[in-house]
Amino acid sequence: NQVLLDSEKHLHILDEFGGDNSLLEAYRETFRELQQTARKLGDLKRQEQSRIERSRYLNEIIDDIGELELTENEDELLEQEYETAKNSEKTIIALKSAVQAITGDDGANDIIISAERDIAGFTDGIPVLNGLYERLSAAEIELADIASELEALSEKIELDSQRLEYLGERLGNINKLKRKYAQDCSGLIKLYDDACTEIMQLDSSLGEIEKLSIRKEELLRTVTEQAKALYDYREKTAEKFAERVTSELEFLNMSGVVIRVRHEKGKLTTNGMDSVEFLISANKGEEPKPISKIASGGELSRIMLALKSVIADKDSIPTMIFDEIDTGVSGKAAQKIGIKLREIGKVRQVICVTHLSQIAVMADNHLMIEKKIIGERTETNVTQLDIDGRISEIARIMGGENPSQLMIDNARAEIERASKI
Repeated sequence: NQVLLDSEKHLHILDEFGGDNSLLEAYRETFRELQQTARKLGDLKRQEQSRIERSRYLNEIIDDIGELELTENEDELLEQEYETAKNSEKTIIALKSAVQAITGDDGANDIIISAERDIAGFTDGIPVLNGLYERLSAAEIELADIASELEALSEKIELDSQRLEYLGERLGNINKLKRKYAQDCSGLIKLYDDACTEIMQLDSSLGEIEKLSIRKEELLRTVTEQAKALYDYREKTAEKFAERVTSELEFLNMSGVVIRVRHEKGKLTTNGMDSVEFLISANKGEEPKPISKIASGGELSRIMLALKSVIADKDSIPTMIFDEIDTGVSGKAAQKIGIKLREIGKVRQVICVTHLSQIAVMADNHLMIEKKIIGERTETNVTQLDIDGRISEIARIMGGENPSQLMIDNARAEIERASKI
């Protein structure tokens, strides 16, 4: 019963009832190819995106480092030259500053000349002062000579300001890349060479992506058409299924029960686009509901019997168990239930718990279940009955305990008659 109560299994049951799986198999073959194509296309697109990102990174390396055209250990050599040039500049500035301090306006020479003028008129009267004046004159000459030598020395020191500017700029660019890529000059050169090699090896998959995209669209159109054809086939199968179950229900004296197959379209899955659920209305005038929502007990068991009668020779369930199927029935209805159980029993193993002789006589094997209280415990015994045991038990079911000979003869006749059905 659980299979029929599970709405997710109803589509499979309907397909088994239809019997022709050619449309479903063709659809599944296309659907699997569509899935594989879509998966491969997705992988290629992700790989292509990775290649694009990698290519962008490699081209950035090539542009950044290639523009500088680095040579091995260039940064170290440039640093040495830059420091030397920079020191030369400082030396020249210092020398010229010293010259200016001596010869410039208000420089040392001007101060000495001013001092000479101040004491020049007093040297005749003061002999000591004359000596000091002469010393000032000698200092003036000495400072002029020092300034001349400083000037000459500054002009001898070579300084190429453009070169110094170039060195500073190039070192700045190299150091910027060293920080960006966390590499020294040798590492930058290797990074550039590796990038050039790798960029040439990157294969583009754009052609394959385009090819797979076209194939995916073709498969999607095909699988959609197949799904529609499968839907139409199932729609017709659902009508036949409902008619067959209705016929079985009428045979079981349940003509008031209505079965309907709710068949709707949904998204594409491995089973098609179909959504199927069996609906039952147990009483006239009631809206059909899912099987799991209808009345339980004997009524549900008989409805299940009708459903299983339709699919008994087509499903893969080896054993069917019916309990309470005889609740609320007797006479001709019970006999029909027994006949239907016997029919199913020809293709499947059927286990039925019953208290009606009309059903019991239809069995191939009869097991009697008894409960007994032994001491403080209740035990259940199961006994397989032989023909005499069957006759006695069925007679007991018909007439109660201590059945008459007439009941026994009647039970034997019923068993013989049932064996011929």
